[in-house]
Amino acid sequence: IAKLGIFFPFSLLTIGMGVLSQDKLTHVQNIQFWIINMVFVIIFASLSIHRFKTKDVVSS
Repeated sequence: IAKLGIFFPFSLLTIGMGVLSQDKLTHVQNIQFWIINMVFVIIFASLSIHRFKTKDVVSS
């Protein structure tokens, strides 16, 4: 199995909560987990800000 769950937001939730495995994440997995989470936050925040700038009602 490819173990690509770290690249999907809802899978990150289960990984972070330790739902599937009670084993502790290794140091490398922990760093990877936080980096991918920050990438998702940056992507979705950027998309939201862009949408607000283009589609939101402009008051004048």
